[in-house]
Amino acid sequence: MEARGFVPDDAGVAVVGATFDVYAEGDTASSLANGITDANGEWAVGASLAGANGTSSVQFTTLGRFDIKIVNGASVTWLRAFDRLGIERVDANSETTAIEAGHFTSSTDEASTLVSVSEGDRATPADGDAAYHSYKMSDSAGNQEEVARVTWTQNDINPSADGEYLIQVAQAGSLIDVFKASVAADGTLTTTITGQTVAAKIATGTYSGDGETSQAITGVSFQVKALFVSIQEGNDASATVLMFTSDVIVDDNAAGIAIEVASALAEQNTVIALGADGFTVDDAGGDAHPNKNGVTYNYLAFG
Repeated sequence: MEARGFVPDDAGVAVVGATFDVYAEGDTASSLANGITDANGEWAVGASLAGANGTSSVQFTTLGRFDIKIVNGASVTWLRAFDRLGIERVDANSETTAIEAGHFTSSTDEASTLVSVSEGDRATPADGDAAYHSYKMSDSAGNQEEVARVTWTQNDINPSADGEYLIQVAQAGSLIDVFKASVAADGTLTTTITGQTVAAKIATGTYSGDGETSQAITGVSFQVKALFVSIQEGNDASATVLMFTSDVIVDDNAAGIAIEVASALAEQNTVIALGADGFTVDDAGGDAHPNKNGVTYNYLAFG
């Protein structure tokens, strides 16, 4: 909760020492917090403040819906939690560090709660009508420039609407699309991501086979998703082997399946696990690749 106000007299002059009390919504008996107006006629109560009860700036961290009672002599004013106000425009401006200019909270105890609604209410609606939120920042000259925009569109104005959601960012002063999800009148959903960049994780290295049925190779520093293993040149003249495995090829093996390119064989007892920091190799119980004793292997891992 954050609430602030100013108490004037009939001439508009600040009133010093007017009192205010915070009550749970609908309760007029038990004050939860209280204070007085300062030399400027101002009062404040909320979680971001530090003052104690009886001051003009009272800390109150409880969440919920509250009524505020302001008393100036014989004059009593109530600010009710259920008050609703219809106005043309709201300008909110916070000049305090880490204090937001707007804050919306739903205290309804439910799994999915409505916090806010943004509407486009046109008198003569038509297919393709759109509404948007504009996000602006100050440039070096102090002018507000639009740097991003979120737009929602009613593709079809018939009941059971088909909609579109679009995210744009500024590039050299012009908005470009980065994400769009759109449903056509026939119900077809199209999702578009423009200029998508995927940050790939790649690691290379070597290891020596130990001829055991399980050897963990660590130090890759990420979850391995795919792996290539080859024999280092000159290590084993009897075969040239390239093995590939991925955790998405088969779902009944911890590391998927390994493919031995030299012999075109598919084997499951070779690379037996892909882990968070490496992989585990096996000699299949017969001193075989990719864990043959004394053989040096190169690997290329992808995350």
